[in-house]
Amino acid sequence: MYKHVIIAATIVVLIISFYFISIYKNSDSKKLTLSDEAVLVNQQITLNKDKQDFIDLTFQIISQDKHDSTHAYVVKGKYNDETVGFKVVINTAKGNGFTKNGVHLMRIGEESDRFVKALSELYTGSNANKMKNEVVLTEFVLESTSTSKKYKLFFDNGQESEYAEIYLNLDLKENKLELNEKDMEYREPILKGLTQG
Repeated sequence: MYKHVIIAATIVVLIISFYFISIYKNSDSKKLTLSDEAVLVNQQITLNKDKQDFIDLTFQIISQDKHDSTHAYVVKGKYNDETVGFKVVINTAKGNGFTKNGVHLMRIGEESDRFVKALSELYTGSNANKMKNEVVLTEFVLESTSTSKKYKLFFDNGQESEYAEIYLNLDLKENKLELNEKDMEYREPILKGLTQG
């Protein structure tokens, strides 16, 4: 009799353990270890056919939070041995095409301030101040698969002098986010759009 009780108890423990393992594996929230943050922000200088130098930046995705209508990503990297980063929130409750207020770039503290300072140095050689707490952008979906998302983002507050475009690409298989230039003329408006006055 006692043998049957022990066997039954063992089976219950195994079922409970399997249940919690399944919950963990199926969780939509993904976090990487601290060591994964030690990834350099790659300054990828690309030479196009017009002999223009474009600055493309690659960050590591540190965490993800997926909900019914939004997907959020915290991205970080290293620039001059300092950690830089920000948060991206993408509105997923939409179809293809243009979506106003589709992407939010959000400040996560001093790491975001260092991000806009690094971008300012790379873009113009100047020194920016703090990043805005939230930057709301129009987006256009260029590609969307289970492992790859590509967007064109628009800085458009109604003033022509502050209009800009930039590409944001997500590689969910490699846990990377790219910010790629569309046109060098957009550098000043992008910095103005990201930086506190």
